[in-house]
Amino acid sequence: MRTLLTLLLVTQVGCTLSSIDLAGRPCPCAVDLGYVCDDAANRCVLDDNACEPVVSASSFRARWATSDAILWKWQPAGEPADFIRYEVQIWDTADPENVRTVGPDENAELSGYYLGRTGMPDVVTQTVIHGLEPGTTYGARLIIVDPTLCEFRSDVAAISTIAEPPAEVVIFRDSDPRQMTPPALVAVDDGAGGRVLEYRNEDDRQCDGPDNVDVCSQNLTLRRIETSLSPITPAQFESAFLEIRVSYDGTTPSYYSRIWIGFNSDCDVGPPQYGFTPFTLGSGAVTLQVPLRALVLGDGTALNYEAATADPLCRVNLGGQFARFTSTGERSRIRIGEVRVRY
Repeated sequence: MRTLLTLLLVTQVGCTLSSIDLAGRPCPCAVDLGYVCDDAANRCVLDDNACEPVVSASSFRARWATSDAILWKWQPAGEPADFIRYEVQIWDTADPENVRTVGPDENAELSGYYLGRTGMPDVVTQTVIHGLEPGTTYGARLIIVDPTLCEFRSDVAAISTIAEPPAEVVIFRDSDPRQMTPPALVAVDDGAGGRVLEYRNEDDRQCDGPDNVDVCSQNLTLRRIETSLSPITPAQFESAFLEIRVSYDGTTPSYYSRIWIGFNSDCDVGPPQYGFTPFTLGSGAVTLQVPLRALVLGDGTALNYEAATADPLCRVNLGGQFARFTSTGERSRIRIGEVRVRY
């Protein structure tokens, strides 16, 4: 399935930080970043790893950032079977010894050369890291592990997240949308006085099947939104992003997920679909953010200010390959708590 929903972040151009060098600092050392202690000198030095990895990657870089997330990209090189796993080490450049390592347990697409369960040879070339602090400069390094457990380590790249935006255009919050599809997507009480959208796959004829069929491909779409983004100025558009709060409790991740939005004065006419894909939606709660400038048409044309403000926003879609069951055998749920554009 390739017609899916996606959440993204604010587009910025990342840079390579060869200047982040921990060599020569007093011990203890940032072992996760490849440094060891020279006991005689009590100084940190790069670990001369004797092994030669049979895998590598070029052009590791940050493609964009929002207040909460960064998209990292790279180009892998090597035999697909030799990619045992990826890891991304990320840290606040003001505190380089406090390193967070993101691997397959957190971002499932990092488990190998190809995306899982898509049925297509979709090569993994990017990952979005969530849960970051706004207005912070982050450094990161890509690590690839080969069959001998030898590690390839990329150069360090860096980018800054943006400050929390002061304004918003609300698309969905504590209300019942005018129209939603499929019919199995319904508005329910959230237990705290608000409303959320809940997808119940057992009520979806398109996902009806034997219990041993554990994945259902579906698009969850808000229609007839008729909300204008014209309050956003051209300058504000440069850092504006779509934000969707989602929770999902399926047994397996949705490896090929996509967000798209459409603009049209007549929502019955299929609007051009500007989207971001692929990204992996794992079990748990996440705030998805996507820069408006990072949403693109099928031909690669990026959303610009003129296209975003000429007609009302008509549709917002989140799509994926969702597991039908939870780890306890109950039917899984996807909940959408809020949809807005922040600027």
